[in-house]
Amino acid sequence: MDESDFYGRLVLVRHSQIPALPDGAMTIPAIKDGICQRCATKINTTWRTPTSTYCWACANLGRLSDDQFLATIPEPNVFETDAMPCQWQGELTPAQRRVADEQVQALKAGRSHLTYAVTGAGKTEMLFPMLTAALQAGKRIALVSPRVDVIVELAPRLREAFKTDFVVLYGDSPETYRYTQLVLASTHQLLRFRAAFDVIVVDEVDAFPYAENVQLEGAVQRATKPQGCHFYLTATPSARLLRDVSKQRLRISLLPRRYHGQPLPNFTIIKIGNWRKKLSWRIQRILREYVISKQ
Repeated sequence: MDESDFYGRLVLVRHSQIPALPDGAMTIPAIKDGICQRCATKINTTWRTPTSTYCWACANLGRLSDDQFLATIPEPNVFETDAMPCQWQGELTPAQRRVADEQVQALKAGRSHLTYAVTGAGKTEMLFPMLTAALQAGKRIALVSPRVDVIVELAPRLREAFKTDFVVLYGDSPETYRYTQLVLASTHQLLRFRAAFDVIVVDEVDAFPYAENVQLEGAVQRATKPQGCHFYLTATPSARLLRDVSKQRLRISLLPRRYHGQPLPNFTIIKIGNWRKKLSWRIQRILREYVISKQ
């Protein structure tokens, strides 16, 4: 493996492979004191093979057992930065620009931020100024979502908007990992990283399986550098996120209107009583004839 494959990552290796690891690589037991060091799950005594104990909780990333090790090299942020990484030609509305500016301010202050915007508000495009500023500053960024379909849909949009190379990681991704400044991935993939990112953006933070999932929330925290920050995007924030806003742990931007300026449709409830008596005799006859014809 290339040395850069270990930057800010947890690479599963066997004891016999340790002598061949790159200089500067550190290793830890894959399971230590009964705790998986990849996903932080307490190992159940029933998770055993005839020769070893393994972690069932993150087995979808490849079986990890107590006779293996996790190797890593601290994230060095050694990538070429582009002075003008964004090539998007679109324009933000004044409301979108306000939110984008607030995100950039949060980035510069090193503060985590919640964007609470209705579906269709243009949350992805509003990220572009903040992503541009982070890339120009040489920060490493992960844009993640619990929904794989969101990642698949975002990939071509980001390739069109940014010149910066990035890797796309999810369970069935055709791409293999390579070291890039920007990473687009499912939230599960963050279990493979450790203190790798200066900025992590979680899109659809309210969606299953991320919401109220201790394993995935922990993955985001552990994949972030100690001085890193998070940007959460959602149309339906949880009570806990709003509580973090009220306690000033999170900054917040609100956008209750879609990018085209049209309001969200609202239901109007009208009580009509016995609806059968409201139908004209012509409609009743047509319905009767239709039912008879289908018998």
